[in-house]
Amino acid sequence: MTIDRETLKVLSSDTRLDILKSLSERKKTVTELAENLNLSKSTVHEHLKLLTKAGLVKRIDTSNKWVYYGLTWKGFRLIQNNLKKVILMLSIVFLSFIVGIYEVKSFMFREPIQRAFRTVVPTVVKKGLQHPTPLPLKETAITPIAYKPLELLPIATGVILIGVGIFFSFLLLRMHRRVF
Repeated sequence: MTIDRETLKVLSSDTRLDILKSLSERKKTVTELAENLNLSKSTVHEHLKLLTKAGLVKRIDTSNKWVYYGLTWKGFRLIQNNLKKVILMLSIVFLSFIVGIYEVKSFMFREPIQRAFRTVVPTVVKKGLQHPTPLPLKETAITPIAYKPLELLPIATGVILIGVGIFFSFLLLRMHRRVF
């Protein structure tokens, strides 16, 4: 979408951007916009004139006494670009978290890891006791598990993907605060 000089000039006002964002929800009257934005009706009306002249907003006359304002296709596309970014970022966050958690889970439930957990906390149930008693320390010696670099790939991939999910979540929050 190309933006001409007049449109760029109109978009330089924060109030007009707030009006566009408010109209992206639904069609509204001048009174509704004034109440939502805490502005006077005359101020909102002046801004709507400029937005209408730039082709971003259209006046919608109804059969009753109210006049509504809504976004034109040009105004909608201008607002929608951010919506596409948000949807793309949300899907990246979701996929990276799901795949990352799956990779970490698949690494943690491999047989050598389970065997290591069983030797770390071994218990012996003595006759007549309700609660298990831990084995003496000398019998629970832990032997380190030697991994080849490729065997650590799932856990590394999982941690990296979870990190990517956190990073994109942070970017999404920053974009949400700045845009909406």
